[in-house]
Amino acid sequence: MEKQLTTPEKEKTLRRRAIYVGVAVILCAVVIRLIFGGAALMENATVADWLTYLYTGALPVRPTEPPAEPLTEPPTEAPTELPVYKPDPLKIVLPGRIEKLYLNDSGIPFSYEKLLKQPLNWNLSLEEPTVLIVHTHATEAYQNNGQFKESDPYNTLDNNYNMIAVGDRLAQQLRAQGISVIHDRTNHNKDYLKAYASSRKSVSDYLEEYPSIQLVLDLHRDAIGTTDEEIRKNALTATYNGKRAAKIAFVVTTSGGNMAHPNWQENAAAVFKFRLAVESVFPGITYKTWIKTLKAHNYNQHLSTGSMLLEIGAVGNTLQEAFNTADVLAKAIGKMQGGAIVVDG
Repeated sequence: MEKQLTTPEKEKTLRRRAIYVGVAVILCAVVIRLIFGGAALMENATVADWLTYLYTGALPVRPTEPPAEPLTEPPTEAPTELPVYKPDPLKIVLPGRIEKLYLNDSGIPFSYEKLLKQPLNWNLSLEEPTVLIVHTHATEAYQNNGQFKESDPYNTLDNNYNMIAVGDRLAQQLRAQGISVIHDRTNHNKDYLKAYASSRKSVSDYLEEYPSIQLVLDLHRDAIGTTDEEIRKNALTATYNGKRAAKIAFVVTTSGGNMAHPNWQENAAAVFKFRLAVESVFPGITYKTWIKTLKAHNYNQHLSTGSMLLEIGAVGNTLQEAFNTADVLAKAIGKMQGGAIVVDG
């Protein structure tokens, strides 16, 4: 006679049978996975690999190692070379009228074309000072209109209105282009007859202290006209794109005087090229290059082959027109700071 099980005993028996069935199913799954995938795990398989495979059925993914590169000698570094400064040439179309606008009062013949093609060895991009601005006649001034007190007719000691103010403007514009400038703001014409001797000492001292200086600019105002009528007639003004500027004259001295000046043609060559660069910025702003011989001195142009004397406007011009000219000069110097120039035309 079969024993009748109570309800708690029935539940216990059913749970036991379920466990047996589950264990049997798991064992069957393990056997099947071992049969079909175990071979892939035989080589270099770890315990973790086996457990992961038995639990998930996924074979481990092993990264493939790249083939070993052949041993080679480390590359030898090329010797470091300093960069060579090679300025881009400034190409200027030569107006026919400019070629003939020079006045040779020296009595010494020269070839304008040959000097124009002569190399110009400038590099004004150095960190050291490369440009010197000086004023042999610092007190020269322009129209007054009651703005300043005159020390002499059309001269003033007020540096806000004389040539020192023009030099300040030029120096400011050059520095804005990264060109290192020294501006000598000394009043050299306290004794007018000794003005060039005074400026000569300053220029010589600066050149000795800073051999990097390659361009020396002595800025003047032309003394054309003293009467009111002459002043009105002799305002040397150029207009371009609606802007008025004081016209520029260049003065070049030769070797014909009593002071030795063997390299004067190098100065002349630099002036000719510089004048073209100025004209390329503001057409019509230059009106004369005067080649002359002085008996007693040569405007100190023997001190440097980059020495130039510029007459900016006349007494009839305004200070603002002279400032506008200083801006033009700065742009032209910026164009030529590498020294190279190609003339076309």
